[in-house]
Amino acid sequence: MEVITSLKPTSEVNNFTVNLSTLSFDNYIFLWERYPFARWTFNSLIVASIVTLGNLLFNSMAGYALARIDFPGEKLYI
Repeated sequence: MEVITSLKPTSEVNNFTVNLSTLSFDNYIFLWERYPFARWTFNSLIVASIVTLGNLLFNSMAGYALARIDFPGEKLYI
């Protein structure tokens, strides 16, 4: 629904019906020309990549450490 709304002209945003003949990419063109959207996207990808790699590294180390610890009651079989 949000993608369809972003393709509508401003005058039709509040309408719930979709007129396929008026859909256009003008809003996206305006966004790319007016704002540094490409730079924002690139920065977001860098931050997301660093956070993901950090999580993989530290969570892998924590998982290995927890796998090596002997917990009380670990050998009980019911």
